[in-house]
Amino acid sequence: VGAAVPGGPPSPPWRTPCFASCTTKASPPDAKGAATVTLDCAGAAPAPPGPRLLPACADTYLVASLTGWKVVRVGKEGATLLPWGGKGEDEGDMAAYGARVFRFASSLTAAVEAIWQTVELFRGPLSGAGVAKGDAERNAAFLRDYAHYDMGPRVQGDVALDEGDVRSGDMLGVVRLDGLDPLIMWGTGSRIGHTAAALRMEDGELYVVESQDHTSYWPVGRVQKTPYAKWLKLASEADYNVAWLPLSEAARGRFNESAAREAFASWEGLQYGFYNVLWGWIDTATGNFPWPLHPQLLMTSLAILEPLLAKTGKPSLVNAAFGHRLGVPLTDLPSLTTRGAYALARKAGITFEKLITLPEQDAWAYPNQTPSGAPGPSMVCNVLVCRLWKAAGLFDVSFNCAEFTPLDTYQLTALAAPGDAALPEACRAGNPPGAALCQIMGGYSMGMPMVGTMAPFAGMREGCPGTPPEYDDRVKASGWC
Repeated sequence: VGAAVPGGPPSPPWRTPCFASCTTKASPPDAKGAATVTLDCAGAAPAPPGPRLLPACADTYLVASLTGWKVVRVGKEGATLLPWGGKGEDEGDMAAYGARVFRFASSLTAAVEAIWQTVELFRGPLSGAGVAKGDAERNAAFLRDYAHYDMGPRVQGDVALDEGDVRSGDMLGVVRLDGLDPLIMWGTGSRIGHTAAALRMEDGELYVVESQDHTSYWPVGRVQKTPYAKWLKLASEADYNVAWLPLSEAARGRFNESAAREAFASWEGLQYGFYNVLWGWIDTATGNFPWPLHPQLLMTSLAILEPLLAKTGKPSLVNAAFGHRLGVPLTDLPSLTTRGAYALARKAGITFEKLITLPEQDAWAYPNQTPSGAPGPSMVCNVLVCRLWKAAGLFDVSFNCAEFTPLDTYQLTALAAPGDAALPEACRAGNPPGAALCQIMGGYSMGMPMVGTMAPFAGMREGCPGTPPEYDDRVKASGWC
C-alpha cells in the first residue's frame, strides 16, 4: 500500500476498512543508518456500542526491507512508530525503495490459517510415493476454487496404448495433485503441471525424456530418459494423471528424429532447471501475480529468504538469472547474491519491476549444470520439450522456449488440435464418449482446451499477462504476447 523512504515525503494515502486515510513515512537516517518508520492513520470507523477489550477494528501490516520484517497492528488513530534499520541495513535499497508496507487483506489469524491450509496441500503428497485421497481432494478443490478448473473424479481405468501409436515428439501432459503442480497451474493458467516427451532411440526402444528433480516419488533427478513401460509404472505409483498429446501430422512429417536424439544426448544429465523456473511465469511487472501478491513483496522476500534457501542445497531461483540480465560474466554468477544483484540493477538504473520482465534466453548457460560440474543450459520440464521440438526442426521462427509455461507449450501447433488426430481405439474406449483428449492414466479427469491452436511467432510469450481465476487477460493477449 505504500513505502517509507528515509527522509522522503509521506506516501500517497490509502484507505482501509478501519480508517479513512493512512500514510507512511520514515525519518532521515542517523549516522548508523537507523530511521523511524511512521504509520499514521485517521478517520477511524465508528465503534459498535457496548464494552470491548480490543479495538473494534484493527488493520494488520507487514513492513519489510531487504534485511528484515515486522508485523504491526494498527487499531487507533494517530502515529504508530517503528524503529528501523541500523547495522546491516541496505541503505542503497532503502534510499531507492524504502521500507515497504503491505496490509493483510484479512486478520492475522485468518492469514495464518490460510498459510496452514496451503502447507497442507503440499505436506502429505510431497513426503511419499503416492497421493492420499484426502490430499488429492484438497488439491482438486483448490484448483476448482482458485483456478476455476474442475478435475472431477474419473471412472475410467488406465488406457493401454500400443507403443506403436506413440511416436517421437509426442507430449505427455501430467497433473499430480501434490500442491506443486496445482501451484504451477494456478499461477500460469495451465491445465497441467509437468510435461515430458516420447523419443525413440537408435536401438528402437521408446523412451520418455524429461527434466525432473529427485523427489519422494521420482527416483532420479536431472534431464533423463526412462523406458516407456517403466515410466508408466513409475507414473502410476506416483498417482500421476496423464494425457497423451500426439504431434500434428504436419509436425510429424517435419520431426527430425536423429537431430532430436543428438540434442537430447547433449542435454542428458543436466541439472533440473532451477535457475529459470520463474521466468516462464513472470512476463510483466504486475500482470502475472495472483492477488494480493505484489512485486515488492517478491523482491523483499527473495532477499530475506536467501540464507534459508541456501541451506536446502538447491541453487538460487533468481541470482544467476538476474546476473545474466545485468551482464555479469558466467564465471562470476555463482558468487552473486540477491542483494548484490539488486545493487547492480540500481547502478544500471533498472527497477526490480523491469528486471523481472527482461526475457530469459535459451542461449544462456548456467553454472554447475552438467554431471561434471561444467556450465550448461537450464531447462524446466516444458522448456525441455519445446527445445526438443526446436532441435527437431519444427519451427521456422525464433523465440525463447525458456519464456514458455506448460500452457504455452501445449498451445503450439506442433501438437494436434482436438479432433485433428484420429485417436486409437484404446483412447476412445478408455475415455468418455466424444472426449477430445486421450487421458491414459489417473483418478481425476483432465481437460486441456486450446491444445495445438497457436502458431509460433518471433518473440513469442515474452510479455504475457495472466491473472487467476479466469485468465481473461491471458486469453485476449495470446495472439501477440
